[in-house]
Amino acid sequence: MKKFLFLALFSLTYFTGFSQIGLTAGAQFQQAPAWEDFLQKTYGKSDLSIFSPAIYGGLDYWFRLKQKRIEFTPEVGFARYKGIVETSRQPDAIQTDTYTSSHFNFYFNTNIYPLDFGGDCNCPTFNKDGDLIKKGFFIRISPGVNYNIRSQEIEGLANVTSPLDSKDVVFSLRAGLGLDIGVSSFFTITPLIMGVYNTPSSWSLYDVSDVEVTPLAVEDQVFHLFAGIRLGFRFDELNKYGYR
Repeated sequence: MKKFLFLALFSLTYFTGFSQIGLTAGAQFQQAPAWEDFLQKTYGKSDLSIFSPAIYGGLDYWFRLKQKRIEFTPEVGFARYKGIVETSRQPDAIQTDTYTSSHFNFYFNTNIYPLDFGGDCNCPTFNKDGDLIKKGFFIRISPGVNYNIRSQEIEGLANVTSPLDSKDVVFSLRAGLGLDIGVSSFFTITPLIMGVYNTPSSWSLYDVSDVEVTPLAVEDQVFHLFAGIRLGFRFDELNKYGYR
């Protein structure tokens, strides 16, 4: 899977010559009810929330259909969640258990512009005059695949192997809304909000409330919510004016 993601990144950057690329960054929130419920019972804390929001970063390459306002930005990205639980497992001492969830992603982003579907806009940088909402608003649909590495590191228990790592590959569907704001023929800012649905994923977790401390495979249907921006660059526009 790592080789696949490397090949995807190499294809985006080398074969396209960096002519029309985008950088995406933002906050990503994770909803994993089965894992949260398991850990709440394990620690005996009904209000326990494990994961803080992650920072997501992505790199994409832009191209479009010639006759219709359907545009594509295949993207490779990465996000990492981390959570810490403090517990008094031994007398007069505080133990810190650490949970991490790292995600290597590939999405084939498809942007559909319903208000300007048949337009001839030189987008996404809007060299031609026109209404911002009409030309810039789009619906995004992004099938994808994710390689996940998750870890549980337990402190203060001698009979466990720590950290306990889990790895899997899941398919996903990301969908949301965006608005292209053309700053110049070279540069575009795009606010984005998206939800990500993933196929079921399994995480091996220790039940630290059990005397035997046996790892259990806990399956969950994980959902992510993303809010952020994309910065789009068209180096081919600079080349028209002799900038190299």
